[in-house]
Amino acid sequence: MKNPARISRRSAVRRIGSIGAASALGTILPSRPAAAAGRKSDAFALVGDRFHNFDYIRTALHRTLVKESGVSVTFTPDYTLLTRDTLKAHRLLILLCDGLVFP
Repeated sequence: MKNPARISRRSAVRRIGSIGAASALGTILPSRPAAAAGRKSDAFALVGDRFHNFDYIRTALHRTLVKESGVSVTFTPDYTLLTRDTLKAHRLLILLCDGLVFP
């Protein structure tokens, strides 16, 4: 009898990760009616604070989400822009900040 194909832990994690990424990107890509409804962008990214630099986070997310996946993202370090209306205008919220505000 032949040995069944062996699956390594690394290949299993890679497959699960790619399935998760594909399903997440499939839900945030704009549908035709949503794009026609005048949505400004698909994702709202509140990134950066005292310990997390806005520039390198924006550069990394822009490279992966915008250039490679075609998702439009609004980036901001200003937490006052996180309002109900802002969330209603976007389909995905990305947070990379700890929420601490120092004078």
